[in-house]
Amino acid sequence: MSDQIRQLFTKPIHLYVMAMILVAGLYMYGVLNATATWPGSLTWALGVMALLLVWQCGLKMPYLGMISMERLVQFHLLLTLPISEILLITTVATLIMPFINKAYRMNSYRVAVLRAANNLAMNAIMMLSGYLVLQAGLSLPLMDLNWEAVAIIALAAVVMQVINIGMIVLYFTVDKKKISRLLTPAYLFADFVFVPVGVLSALLWQQSDPTLFYLFGFFMVVLLLSFYALNNRHPSDDSGSLHQGTEFPVSYLNVEHVTTAIRSRCDQLFDCQAMFLVETDQPANETHFYLKHNATKLPDLEHFAARFITDHAVERGSQMIQGHTVFFMVARFSDHKGVFAQMMLVRINQVPYTHGDLNLLRLFVQRYRAGLSYAITFEKLSEYKDNLEEKVDARTRQLQAVNKEKSRLVSKLKKISNSDALTGLYNRRYFDSLIRYHQKNQPERLSLAVIDIDHFKTINDSHGHDRGDEVLKNIARIMRSWACEDTVLVRYGGEEFAAVVIHHEPEQVAAKLDELLLLVSEYEWSMLPEGHQMTVSIGWSHHPEHDLSGLFDLADKALYQAKTNGRNQVLKA
Repeated sequence: MSDQIRQLFTKPIHLYVMAMILVAGLYMYGVLNATATWPGSLTWALGVMALLLVWQCGLKMPYLGMISMERLVQFHLLLTLPISEILLITTVATLIMPFINKAYRMNSYRVAVLRAANNLAMNAIMMLSGYLVLQAGLSLPLMDLNWEAVAIIALAAVVMQVINIGMIVLYFTVDKKKISRLLTPAYLFADFVFVPVGVLSALLWQQSDPTLFYLFGFFMVVLLLSFYALNNRHPSDDSGSLHQGTEFPVSYLNVEHVTTAIRSRCDQLFDCQAMFLVETDQPANETHFYLKHNATKLPDLEHFAARFITDHAVERGSQMIQGHTVFFMVARFSDHKGVFAQMMLVRINQVPYTHGDLNLLRLFVQRYRAGLSYAITFEKLSEYKDNLEEKVDARTRQLQAVNKEKSRLVSKLKKISNSDALTGLYNRRYFDSLIRYHQKNQPERLSLAVIDIDHFKTINDSHGHDRGDEVLKNIARIMRSWACEDTVLVRYGGEEFAAVVIHHEPEQVAAKLDELLLLVSEYEWSMLPEGHQMTVSIGWSHHPEHDLSGLFDLADKALYQAKTNGRNQVLKA
Protein backbone atom coordinates (compact mmCIF):
# COMPACT_ATOMS: atom_id res chain seq x y z
CA MET A 1 0.00 0.00 0.00
CA SER A 2 2.84 2.40 0.86
CA ASP A 3 4.42 1.76 -2.57
CA GLN A 4 1.11 2.56 -4.28
CA ILE A 5 0.75 5.80 -2.29
CA ARG A 6 4.35 6.77 -3.04
CA GLN A 7 3.79 6.07 -6.76
CA LEU A 8 0.61 8.17 -6.66
CA PHE A 9 2.59 11.24 -5.60
CA THR A 10 5.72 10.61 -7.67
CA LYS A 11 4.51 9.50 -11.09
CA PRO A 12 4.43 12.51 -13.46
CA ILE A 13 1.04 11.73 -14.98
CA HIS A 14 -0.55 11.47 -11.51
CA LEU A 15 0.96 14.78 -10.44
CA TYR A 16 -0.22 16.40 -13.66
CA VAL A 17 -3.81 15.22 -13.19
CA MET A 18 -3.87 16.38 -9.57
CA ALA A 19 -2.50 19.77 -10.64
CA MET A 20 -5.21 20.11 -13.31
CA ILE A 21 -7.92 19.23 -10.78
CA LEU A 22 -6.56 21.96 -8.48
CA VAL A 23 -6.52 24.48 -11.34
CA ALA A 24 -10.07 23.53 -12.30
CA GLY A 25 -11.21 23.88 -8.69
CA LEU A 26 -9.69 27.33 -8.34
CA TYR A 27 -11.18 28.34 -11.69
CA MET A 28 -14.66 27.24 -10.59
CA TYR A 29 -14.26 29.04 -7.27
CA GLY A 30 -13.40 32.25 -9.12
CA VAL A 31 -16.30 32.03 -11.59
CA LEU A 32 -19.15 30.61 -9.52
CA ASN A 33 -20.95 32.65 -6.90
CA ALA A 34 -23.41 32.14 -4.08
CA THR A 35 -26.34 32.05 -6.55
CA ALA A 36 -25.29 28.67 -7.92
CA THR A 37 -28.26 26.40 -8.62
CA TRP A 38 -28.84 22.67 -8.94
CA PRO A 39 -30.39 21.22 -12.09
CA GLY A 40 -33.73 19.46 -11.88
CA SER A 41 -33.68 15.67 -11.81
CA LEU A 42 -34.99 15.35 -15.37
CA THR A 43 -32.57 17.96 -16.72
CA TRP A 44 -29.70 16.26 -14.94
CA ALA A 45 -30.63 12.81 -16.25
CA LEU A 46 -31.18 13.98 -19.84
CA GLY A 47 -27.94 15.97 -19.88
CA VAL A 48 -25.85 13.10 -18.51
CA MET A 49 -27.43 10.56 -20.89
CA ALA A 50 -26.94 12.87 -23.87
CA LEU A 51 -23.23 13.32 -23.11
CA LEU A 52 -22.70 9.60 -22.56
CA LEU A 53 -24.50 8.86 -25.84
CA VAL A 54 -22.34 11.16 -27.98
CA TRP A 55 -19.17 9.97 -26.26
CA GLN A 56 -20.14 6.33 -26.74
CA CYS A 57 -21.29 6.69 -30.35
CA GLY A 58 -18.98 9.41 -31.61
CA LEU A 59 -15.80 9.49 -33.68
CA LYS A 60 -13.01 7.33 -32.23
CA MET A 61 -9.24 7.78 -32.35
CA PRO A 62 -7.28 4.53 -32.74
CA TYR A 63 -5.50 3.11 -29.65
CA LEU A 64 -5.96 6.16 -27.40
CA GLY A 65 -9.74 6.03 -27.19
CA MET A 66 -10.33 9.75 -27.81
CA ILE A 67 -13.75 10.55 -29.24
CA SER A 68 -15.73 13.58 -30.44
CA MET A 69 -19.25 14.98 -31.13
CA GLU A 70 -19.48 16.33 -27.58
CA ARG A 71 -19.88 19.96 -28.73
CA LEU A 72 -23.46 19.21 -29.73
CA VAL A 73 -24.55 18.64 -26.13
CA GLN A 74 -22.07 21.07 -24.58
CA PHE A 75 -23.31 24.08 -26.58
CA HIS A 76 -26.91 23.13 -25.94
CA LEU A 77 -26.14 23.22 -22.21
CA LEU A 78 -24.09 26.45 -22.39
CA LEU A 79 -26.87 28.29 -24.23
CA THR A 80 -29.76 27.09 -22.05
CA LEU A 81 -28.58 26.46 -18.45
CA PRO A 82 -26.67 28.28 -15.69
CA ILE A 83 -22.97 27.37 -15.50
CA SER A 84 -23.31 25.73 -12.08
CA GLU A 85 -25.88 23.27 -13.44
CA ILE A 86 -23.75 22.64 -16.54
CA LEU A 87 -20.71 21.76 -14.41
CA LEU A 88 -22.72 19.34 -12.28
CA ILE A 89 -24.12 17.56 -15.35
CA THR A 90 -20.75 17.31 -17.13
CA THR A 91 -19.01 16.18 -13.93
CA VAL A 92 -21.34 13.21 -13.46
CA ALA A 93 -21.09 12.19 -17.14
CA THR A 94 -17.30 12.58 -17.14
CA LEU A 95 -16.89 10.36 -14.10
CA ILE A 96 -19.15 7.64 -15.53
CA MET A 97 -17.78 7.52 -19.09
CA PRO A 98 -14.43 5.66 -18.59
CA PHE A 99 -16.09 2.94 -16.53
CA ILE A 100 -18.68 1.99 -19.18
CA ASN A 101 -16.39 2.12 -22.22
CA LYS A 102 -13.89 -0.74 -22.20
CA ALA A 103 -11.90 0.55 -25.18
CA TYR A 104 -11.60 4.05 -23.72
CA ARG A 105 -10.18 2.77 -20.42
CA MET A 106 -8.03 0.23 -22.34
CA ASN A 107 -9.50 -2.58 -20.22
CA SER A 108 -7.91 -1.11 -17.06
CA TYR A 109 -9.79 0.49 -14.17
CA ARG A 110 -6.60 2.30 -13.13
CA VAL A 111 -6.63 4.00 -16.51
CA ALA A 112 -10.36 4.66 -16.05
CA VAL A 113 -9.77 6.51 -12.76
CA LEU A 114 -6.91 8.51 -14.23
CA ARG A 115 -8.84 9.52 -17.36
CA ALA A 116 -11.98 10.29 -15.39
CA ALA A 117 -10.02 12.68 -13.15
CA ASN A 118 -8.22 14.29 -16.10
CA ASN A 119 -11.42 14.68 -18.13
CA LEU A 120 -13.17 16.16 -15.09
CA ALA A 121 -10.58 18.92 -14.92
CA MET A 122 -10.41 19.38 -18.70
CA ASN A 123 -14.19 19.64 -19.14
CA ALA A 124 -14.53 22.04 -16.20
CA ILE A 125 -11.85 24.38 -17.56
CA MET A 126 -13.21 24.11 -21.11
CA MET A 127 -16.86 24.72 -20.14
CA LEU A 128 -16.01 27.62 -17.81
CA SER A 129 -13.95 29.31 -20.53
CA GLY A 130 -16.67 28.84 -23.15
CA TYR A 131 -19.28 30.16 -20.71
CA LEU A 132 -17.26 33.31 -19.95
CA VAL A 133 -16.93 34.09 -23.67
CA LEU A 134 -20.66 33.56 -24.26
CA GLN A 135 -21.69 35.49 -21.15
CA ALA A 136 -19.55 38.47 -22.16
CA GLY A 137 -21.28 38.91 -25.50
CA LEU A 138 -24.70 37.26 -25.27
CA SER A 139 -27.81 37.35 -23.16
CA LEU A 140 -28.22 33.82 -21.83
CA PRO A 141 -30.23 31.68 -22.30
CA LEU A 142 -30.12 32.24 -26.07
CA MET A 143 -33.56 33.06 -27.50
CA ASP A 144 -32.71 34.15 -31.06
CA LEU A 145 -29.74 34.29 -33.41
CA ASN A 146 -28.00 37.08 -35.33
CA TRP A 147 -24.60 37.57 -36.90
CA GLU A 148 -23.11 39.02 -33.74
CA ALA A 149 -24.28 36.00 -31.76
CA VAL A 150 -22.84 33.69 -34.43
CA ALA A 151 -19.43 35.38 -34.12
CA ILE A 152 -19.42 35.09 -30.31
CA ILE A 153 -20.46 31.44 -30.44
CA ALA A 154 -17.71 30.75 -32.99
CA LEU A 155 -15.16 32.43 -30.71
CA ALA A 156 -16.34 30.32 -27.77
CA ALA A 157 -16.00 27.18 -29.91
CA VAL A 158 -12.43 28.10 -30.87
CA VAL A 159 -11.47 28.80 -27.24
CA MET A 160 -12.93 25.48 -26.09
CA GLN A 161 -11.24 23.55 -28.90
CA VAL A 162 -7.83 25.10 -28.16
CA ILE A 163 -8.19 24.19 -24.49
CA ASN A 164 -9.43 20.68 -25.35
CA ILE A 165 -6.62 19.85 -27.79
CA GLY A 166 -3.98 21.58 -25.66
CA MET A 167 -4.86 19.59 -22.55
CA ILE A 168 -5.03 16.31 -24.53
CA VAL A 169 -1.52 16.96 -25.90
CA LEU A 170 -0.25 17.87 -22.40
CA TYR A 171 -1.75 14.73 -20.88
CA PHE A 172 -0.21 12.33 -23.39
CA THR A 173 3.09 14.24 -23.45
CA VAL A 174 3.43 13.86 -19.69
CA ASP A 175 2.40 10.20 -20.09
CA LYS A 176 5.15 9.88 -22.74
CA LYS A 177 2.80 9.07 -25.62
CA LYS A 178 3.74 10.60 -28.99
CA ILE A 179 0.34 11.42 -30.46
CA SER A 180 1.26 14.24 -32.84
CA ARG A 181 0.68 12.06 -35.92
CA LEU A 182 -2.69 10.95 -34.57
CA LEU A 183 -3.94 14.53 -34.28
CA THR A 184 -4.93 14.88 -37.91
CA PRO A 185 -6.78 17.96 -39.23
CA ALA A 186 -9.94 15.85 -39.46
CA TYR A 187 -9.76 15.16 -35.74
CA LEU A 188 -8.67 18.69 -34.74
CA PHE A 189 -11.59 20.33 -36.50
CA ALA A 190 -14.26 17.62 -36.25
CA ASP A 191 -15.81 19.18 -33.14
CA PHE A 192 -16.65 22.42 -34.98
CA VAL A 193 -19.09 20.55 -37.23
CA PHE A 194 -21.36 19.88 -34.27
CA VAL A 195 -21.40 23.39 -32.80
CA PRO A 196 -24.20 24.64 -35.15
CA VAL A 197 -26.19 21.50 -34.33
CA GLY A 198 -25.87 22.30 -30.63
CA VAL A 199 -27.00 25.90 -31.26
CA LEU A 200 -30.01 24.65 -33.25
CA SER A 201 -30.85 22.27 -30.42
CA ALA A 202 -30.73 25.13 -27.89
CA LEU A 203 -33.00 27.36 -30.01
CA LEU A 204 -35.54 24.56 -30.49
CA TRP A 205 -35.49 23.92 -26.72
CA GLN A 206 -36.53 27.52 -26.06
CA GLN A 207 -39.58 27.30 -28.32
CA SER A 208 -43.00 27.25 -26.66
CA ASP A 209 -44.01 24.16 -28.66
CA PRO A 210 -41.58 21.31 -27.75
CA THR A 211 -42.65 19.10 -30.67
CA LEU A 212 -39.86 20.26 -32.99
CA PHE A 213 -37.24 19.72 -30.29
CA TYR A 214 -38.45 16.18 -29.61
CA LEU A 215 -38.38 15.36 -33.33
CA PHE A 216 -34.91 16.84 -33.59
CA GLY A 217 -33.74 14.85 -30.56
CA PHE A 218 -35.18 11.62 -31.96
CA PHE A 219 -33.45 12.23 -35.30
CA MET A 220 -30.09 12.87 -33.59
CA VAL A 221 -30.35 9.73 -31.48
CA VAL A 222 -31.12 7.61 -34.55
CA LEU A 223 -28.25 9.27 -36.43
CA LEU A 224 -25.79 8.63 -33.60
CA LEU A 225 -26.80 5.00 -33.19
CA SER A 226 -26.60 4.42 -36.96
CA PHE A 227 -23.16 5.99 -37.07
CA TYR A 228 -22.08 3.86 -34.11
CA ALA A 229 -23.25 0.68 -35.85
CA LEU A 230 -21.46 1.64 -39.07
CA ASN A 231 -18.29 2.58 -37.22
CA ASN A 232 -18.21 -0.78 -35.44
CA ARG A 233 -19.01 -2.77 -38.57
CA HIS A 234 -16.06 -1.25 -40.44
CA PRO A 235 -13.40 -0.46 -37.80
CA SER A 236 -10.55 1.79 -38.83
CA ASP A 237 -7.08 0.37 -38.88
CA ASP A 238 -3.84 2.22 -39.47
CA SER A 239 -2.09 -0.84 -40.85
CA GLY A 240 -4.74 -1.43 -43.50
CA SER A 241 -5.89 -4.80 -42.18
CA LEU A 242 -9.42 -5.69 -41.27
CA HIS A 243 -10.51 -6.69 -37.78
CA GLN A 244 -9.59 -10.22 -36.66
CA GLY A 245 -7.51 -11.05 -39.70
CA THR A 246 -9.27 -10.86 -43.01
CA GLU A 247 -7.55 -9.68 -46.21
CA PHE A 248 -4.59 -7.29 -46.32
CA PRO A 249 -3.91 -4.90 -49.25
CA VAL A 250 -1.35 -6.05 -51.79
CA SER A 251 0.68 -2.83 -51.30
CA TYR A 252 1.42 -3.98 -47.74
CA LEU A 253 2.72 -7.47 -48.61
CA ASN A 254 6.24 -6.45 -47.63
CA VAL A 255 7.79 -7.29 -44.25
CA GLU A 256 9.96 -4.19 -44.15
CA HIS A 257 6.96 -1.97 -44.91
CA VAL A 258 4.87 -3.53 -42.14
CA THR A 259 7.69 -3.57 -39.54
CA THR A 260 8.42 0.09 -40.32
CA ALA A 261 4.78 0.87 -39.59
CA ILE A 262 4.99 -1.17 -36.37
CA ARG A 263 8.11 0.65 -35.19
CA SER A 264 6.63 4.05 -36.05
CA ARG A 265 3.46 3.33 -34.11
CA CYS A 266 5.39 1.89 -31.14
CA ASP A 267 7.44 5.10 -30.99
CA GLN A 268 4.20 7.06 -30.73
CA LEU A 269 2.44 4.88 -28.17
CA PHE A 270 5.17 3.47 -25.92
CA ASP A 271 8.20 4.99 -24.24
CA CYS A 272 10.79 2.38 -25.18
CA GLN A 273 14.52 2.46 -25.90
CA ALA A 274 14.65 -0.86 -27.70
CA MET A 275 12.28 -3.10 -29.60
CA PHE A 276 12.74 -6.52 -31.11
CA LEU A 277 10.46 -8.58 -33.35
CA VAL A 278 11.66 -12.19 -33.51
CA GLU A 279 10.55 -15.11 -35.66
CA THR A 280 9.42 -17.90 -33.32
CA ASP A 281 9.58 -21.00 -35.52
CA GLN A 282 13.37 -20.96 -36.00
CA PRO A 283 15.73 -23.74 -34.75
CA ALA A 284 17.10 -23.19 -31.22
CA ASN A 285 20.56 -22.22 -32.49
CA GLU A 286 19.27 -19.71 -35.05
CA THR A 287 17.64 -16.30 -34.56
CA HIS A 288 15.87 -14.23 -37.17
CA PHE A 289 14.81 -10.68 -36.32
CA TYR A 290 12.11 -9.06 -38.42
CA LEU A 291 12.73 -5.84 -36.48
CA LYS A 292 15.74 -4.94 -34.33
CA HIS A 293 16.16 -1.50 -32.78
CA ASN A 294 18.45 -1.04 -29.78
CA ALA A 295 19.22 2.51 -28.66
CA THR A 296 20.82 1.24 -25.42
CA LYS A 297 24.45 0.29 -24.86
CA LEU A 298 23.60 -3.23 -23.69
CA PRO A 299 24.71 -5.82 -26.27
CA ASP A 300 23.26 -8.66 -24.14
CA LEU A 301 19.78 -7.20 -24.60
CA GLU A 302 19.48 -8.68 -28.09
CA HIS A 303 20.31 -12.17 -26.79
CA PHE A 304 17.76 -11.77 -23.97
CA ALA A 305 15.02 -10.78 -26.46
CA ALA A 306 15.86 -13.72 -28.73
CA ARG A 307 15.77 -16.32 -25.94
CA PHE A 308 12.86 -15.03 -23.84
CA ILE A 309 9.71 -17.11 -24.37
CA THR A 310 6.25 -16.33 -23.00
CA ASP A 311 3.15 -18.50 -22.84
CA HIS A 312 0.88 -15.45 -22.57
CA ALA A 313 -0.56 -13.24 -25.28
CA VAL A 314 1.06 -10.24 -23.57
CA GLU A 315 3.38 -10.11 -20.55
CA ARG A 316 5.46 -7.55 -18.66
CA GLY A 317 8.42 -7.98 -16.30
CA SER A 318 11.91 -6.86 -15.32
CA GLN A 319 15.41 -8.30 -15.54
CA MET A 320 18.92 -7.28 -14.43
CA ILE A 321 21.18 -7.13 -17.50
CA GLN A 322 24.78 -5.91 -17.30
CA GLY A 323 24.04 -4.06 -14.05
CA HIS A 324 20.93 -2.26 -15.37
CA THR A 325 17.28 -2.81 -14.52
CA VAL A 326 15.49 -3.69 -17.74
CA PHE A 327 11.70 -3.28 -17.82
CA PHE A 328 10.06 -5.03 -20.74
CA MET A 329 6.76 -6.01 -22.34
CA VAL A 330 6.38 -9.04 -24.60
CA ALA A 331 3.56 -9.80 -27.04
CA ARG A 332 2.92 -12.78 -29.32
CA PHE A 333 1.70 -12.50 -32.92
CA SER A 334 -0.40 -15.47 -33.98
CA ASP A 335 -2.58 -16.55 -36.90
CA HIS A 336 -4.61 -19.68 -37.69
CA LYS A 337 -1.40 -21.72 -37.77
CA GLY A 338 -0.18 -20.59 -34.34
CA VAL A 339 2.41 -18.15 -32.97
CA PHE A 340 4.70 -16.88 -35.72
CA ALA A 341 6.48 -13.91 -34.09
CA GLN A 342 7.17 -12.33 -30.70
CA MET A 343 7.80 -8.65 -29.97
CA MET A 344 9.64 -7.19 -26.99
CA LEU A 345 9.64 -3.52 -25.95
CA VAL A 346 12.32 -2.42 -23.48
CA ARG A 347 13.01 0.44 -21.05
CA ILE A 348 16.28 0.84 -19.15
CA ASN A 349 16.39 2.25 -15.59
CA GLN A 350 12.98 3.94 -15.92
CA VAL A 351 9.51 3.42 -14.50
CA PRO A 352 8.03 -0.05 -15.15
CA TYR A 353 5.41 -0.62 -17.81
CA THR A 354 1.90 -0.36 -16.39
CA HIS A 355 -1.20 -2.52 -16.72
CA GLY A 356 -2.58 0.15 -19.07
CA ASP A 357 0.51 -0.18 -21.30
CA LEU A 358 -0.07 -3.94 -21.38
CA ASN A 359 -3.67 -3.52 -22.51
CA LEU A 360 -2.63 -0.98 -25.13
CA LEU A 361 -0.04 -3.47 -26.43
CA ARG A 362 -2.75 -6.12 -26.69
CA LEU A 363 -4.86 -3.81 -28.86
CA PHE A 364 -1.77 -2.94 -30.90
CA VAL A 365 -1.02 -6.59 -31.70
CA GLN A 366 -4.67 -7.20 -32.60
CA ARG A 367 -4.44 -4.49 -35.28
CA TYR A 368 -1.12 -5.52 -36.82
CA ARG A 369 -1.07 -9.32 -36.61
CA ALA A 370 -2.97 -9.92 -39.87
CA GLY A 371 -0.73 -7.59 -41.88
CA LEU A 372 2.45 -9.07 -40.45
CA SER A 373 1.25 -12.62 -41.08
CA TYR A 374 0.45 -11.87 -44.73
CA ALA A 375 3.75 -10.05 -45.26
CA ILE A 376 5.85 -12.87 -43.76
CA THR A 377 3.99 -15.53 -45.75
CA PHE A 378 4.33 -13.53 -48.95
CA GLU A 379 8.05 -12.93 -48.34
CA LYS A 380 8.76 -16.62 -47.76
CA LEU A 381 6.88 -17.60 -50.89
CA SER A 382 8.62 -14.86 -52.86
CA GLU A 383 12.02 -16.07 -51.65
CA TYR A 384 11.09 -19.58 -52.64
CA LYS A 385 10.01 -18.37 -56.07
CA ASP A 386 13.33 -16.52 -56.55
CA ASN A 387 15.30 -19.62 -55.64
CA LEU A 388 13.34 -21.64 -58.15
CA GLU A 389 14.09 -19.14 -60.89
CA GLU A 390 17.82 -19.33 -60.11
CA LYS A 391 17.70 -23.08 -60.39
CA VAL A 392 16.07 -22.80 -63.82
CA ASP A 393 19.22 -21.14 -65.20
CA ALA A 394 21.58 -23.66 -63.59
CA ARG A 395 19.56 -26.80 -64.26
CA THR A 396 18.09 -26.53 -67.74
CA ARG A 397 17.47 -30.28 -67.93
CA GLN A 398 14.90 -29.91 -65.16
CA LEU A 399 13.13 -26.98 -66.82
CA GLN A 400 9.83 -28.76 -67.13
CA ALA A 401 9.79 -29.74 -63.44
CA VAL A 402 10.77 -26.23 -62.39
CA ASN A 403 8.03 -24.67 -64.54
CA LYS A 404 5.52 -27.01 -62.96
CA GLU A 405 6.69 -25.93 -59.50
CA LYS A 406 6.40 -22.27 -60.49
CA SER A 407 2.83 -22.86 -61.64
CA ARG A 408 2.04 -24.52 -58.33
CA LEU A 409 3.57 -21.60 -56.50
CA VAL A 410 1.58 -19.04 -58.49
CA SER A 411 -1.59 -20.98 -57.74
CA LYS A 412 -0.69 -21.03 -54.08
CA LEU A 413 -0.05 -17.28 -54.06
CA LYS A 414 -3.36 -16.69 -55.79
CA LYS A 415 -5.11 -18.89 -53.24
CA ILE A 416 -3.49 -16.97 -50.36
CA SER A 417 -4.52 -13.61 -51.84
CA ASN A 418 -8.11 -14.84 -52.17
CA SER A 419 -8.36 -16.64 -48.81
CA ASP A 420 -9.15 -15.45 -45.30
CA ALA A 421 -6.17 -16.00 -43.00
CA LEU A 422 -8.23 -16.99 -39.95
CA THR A 423 -10.90 -19.34 -41.37
CA GLY A 424 -9.42 -20.50 -44.67
CA LEU A 425 -12.61 -19.51 -46.52
CA TYR A 426 -12.59 -17.22 -49.52
CA ASN A 427 -12.28 -13.51 -48.64
CA ARG A 428 -14.12 -10.42 -49.76
CA ARG A 429 -11.72 -9.79 -52.64
CA TYR A 430 -12.61 -13.16 -54.19
CA PHE A 431 -16.31 -12.62 -53.46
CA ASP A 432 -16.35 -9.31 -55.37
CA SER A 433 -14.61 -10.86 -58.37
CA LEU A 434 -17.01 -13.84 -58.31
CA ILE A 435 -20.08 -11.57 -58.36
CA ARG A 436 -18.60 -9.54 -61.23
CA TYR A 437 -18.01 -12.77 -63.16
CA HIS A 438 -21.61 -13.96 -62.67
CA GLN A 439 -22.95 -10.56 -63.71
CA LYS A 440 -21.15 -10.95 -67.02
CA ASN A 441 -21.95 -14.67 -67.35
CA GLN A 442 -25.33 -14.97 -65.71
CA PRO A 443 -26.33 -18.49 -64.59
CA GLU A 444 -29.91 -19.68 -64.87
CA ARG A 445 -30.28 -19.72 -61.07
CA LEU A 446 -28.14 -18.16 -58.36
CA SER A 447 -28.85 -17.65 -54.65
CA LEU A 448 -26.84 -15.39 -52.32
CA ALA A 449 -27.06 -15.73 -48.52
CA VAL A 450 -25.52 -13.36 -45.95
CA ILE A 451 -24.85 -15.07 -42.59
CA ASP A 452 -24.07 -13.19 -39.38
CA ILE A 453 -23.11 -14.64 -35.98
CA ASP A 454 -25.56 -13.53 -33.31
CA HIS A 455 -24.14 -11.65 -30.28
CA PHE A 456 -20.55 -12.20 -31.44
CA LYS A 457 -19.35 -8.94 -29.90
CA THR A 458 -20.35 -10.32 -26.48
CA ILE A 459 -17.94 -13.24 -26.98
CA ASN A 460 -15.05 -10.90 -27.80
CA ASP A 461 -15.84 -8.56 -24.91
CA SER A 462 -16.46 -11.28 -22.30
CA HIS A 463 -14.00 -13.99 -23.29
CA GLY A 464 -11.35 -12.24 -25.41
CA HIS A 465 -10.53 -12.14 -29.12
CA ASP A 466 -8.71 -15.48 -29.04
CA ARG A 467 -11.96 -17.17 -27.98
CA GLY A 468 -13.79 -15.13 -30.63
CA ASP A 469 -11.36 -16.42 -33.25
CA GLU A 470 -12.12 -20.01 -32.17
CA VAL A 471 -15.84 -19.34 -32.65
CA LEU A 472 -15.18 -17.97 -36.17
CA LYS A 473 -13.09 -21.00 -37.11
CA ASN A 474 -15.75 -23.41 -35.84
CA ILE A 475 -18.48 -21.59 -37.78
CA ALA A 476 -16.34 -21.94 -40.91
CA ARG A 477 -15.83 -25.66 -40.17
CA ILE A 478 -19.60 -26.17 -39.81
CA MET A 479 -20.24 -24.34 -43.09
CA ARG A 480 -17.71 -26.49 -44.97
CA SER A 481 -19.37 -29.69 -43.81
CA TRP A 482 -22.78 -28.25 -44.72
CA ALA A 483 -22.03 -26.83 -48.18
CA CYS A 484 -23.00 -28.70 -51.33
CA GLU A 485 -20.86 -28.97 -54.48
CA ASP A 486 -22.19 -25.80 -56.14
CA THR A 487 -21.68 -23.57 -53.06
CA VAL A 488 -18.91 -20.98 -52.57
CA LEU A 489 -18.25 -19.98 -48.95
CA VAL A 490 -16.88 -16.53 -48.06
CA ARG A 491 -15.87 -14.72 -44.89
CA TYR A 492 -17.13 -11.27 -45.84
CA GLY A 493 -15.69 -9.46 -42.82
CA GLY A 494 -15.70 -9.64 -39.00
CA GLU A 495 -18.45 -12.08 -37.98
CA GLU A 496 -20.27 -11.89 -41.34
CA PHE A 497 -20.13 -14.71 -43.91
CA ALA A 498 -21.66 -15.24 -47.34
CA ALA A 499 -22.68 -18.28 -49.40
CA VAL A 500 -23.17 -18.25 -53.19
CA VAL A 501 -25.22 -21.19 -54.53
CA ILE A 502 -25.80 -21.79 -58.25
CA HIS A 503 -28.03 -24.22 -60.22
CA HIS A 504 -30.45 -24.81 -57.32
CA GLU A 505 -34.15 -24.04 -57.00
CA PRO A 506 -35.19 -21.55 -54.27
CA GLU A 507 -36.96 -24.31 -52.32
CA GLN A 508 -33.75 -26.37 -52.20
CA VAL A 509 -31.73 -23.35 -51.03
CA ALA A 510 -34.26 -22.52 -48.32
CA ALA A 511 -34.08 -26.07 -46.98
CA LYS A 512 -30.27 -26.02 -46.96
CA LEU A 513 -30.17 -22.69 -45.09
CA ASP A 514 -32.60 -24.02 -42.48
CA GLU A 515 -30.26 -26.99 -42.11
CA LEU A 516 -27.28 -24.65 -41.53
CA LEU A 517 -29.25 -22.74 -38.90
CA LEU A 518 -29.91 -26.00 -37.06
CA LEU A 519 -26.30 -27.23 -37.35
CA VAL A 520 -24.96 -24.07 -35.70
CA SER A 521 -27.52 -23.96 -32.89
CA GLU A 522 -26.99 -27.67 -32.06
CA TYR A 523 -23.20 -27.60 -32.30
CA GLU A 524 -21.27 -28.41 -29.11
CA TRP A 525 -19.47 -25.13 -28.30
CA SER A 526 -16.97 -26.64 -25.89
CA MET A 527 -14.71 -23.57 -25.94
CA LEU A 528 -17.52 -21.46 -24.40
CA PRO A 529 -18.89 -21.54 -20.84
CA GLU A 530 -21.33 -24.38 -20.14
CA GLY A 531 -24.80 -23.68 -21.48
CA HIS A 532 -23.63 -20.97 -23.92
CA GLN A 533 -24.78 -21.70 -27.48
CA MET A 534 -24.04 -19.73 -30.63
CA THR A 535 -26.63 -19.01 -33.32
CA VAL A 536 -26.64 -17.27 -36.70
CA SER A 537 -29.09 -15.09 -38.58
CA ILE A 538 -29.39 -15.46 -42.37
CA GLY A 539 -30.80 -13.22 -45.08
CA TRP A 540 -30.87 -14.39 -48.71
CA SER A 541 -32.09 -13.49 -52.17
CA HIS A 542 -32.47 -15.37 -55.45
CA HIS A 543 -31.82 -14.75 -59.15
CA PRO A 544 -33.75 -14.57 -61.49
CA GLU A 545 -36.35 -13.27 -59.02
CA HIS A 546 -34.05 -10.27 -58.51
CA ASP A 547 -31.33 -8.70 -60.61
CA LEU A 548 -27.81 -9.94 -59.83
CA SER A 549 -26.50 -6.42 -59.20
CA GLY A 550 -28.83 -5.98 -56.21
CA LEU A 551 -28.72 -9.48 -54.69
CA PHE A 552 -26.25 -8.63 -51.90
CA ASP A 553 -28.08 -5.49 -50.76
CA LEU A 554 -31.38 -7.38 -50.69
CA ALA A 555 -29.85 -10.27 -48.74
CA ASP A 556 -28.22 -7.82 -46.32
CA LYS A 557 -31.55 -6.09 -45.71
CA ALA A 558 -33.20 -9.47 -45.11
CA LEU A 559 -30.42 -10.27 -42.64
CA TYR A 560 -31.04 -7.02 -40.82
CA GLN A 561 -34.75 -7.86 -40.62
CA ALA A 562 -33.92 -11.34 -39.31
CA LYS A 563 -31.82 -9.70 -36.59
CA THR A 564 -34.66 -7.32 -35.80
CA ASN A 565 -37.17 -10.20 -35.65
CA GLY A 566 -35.19 -11.91 -32.89
CA ARG A 567 -32.15 -13.59 -34.55
CA ASN A 568 -31.51 -17.32 -35.13
CA GLN A 569 -33.70 -17.38 -38.23
CA VAL A 570 -33.61 -17.38 -42.06
CA LEU A 571 -35.37 -14.64 -44.01
CA LYS A 572 -35.70 -14.42 -47.81
CA ALA A 573 -35.77 -11.07 -49.61
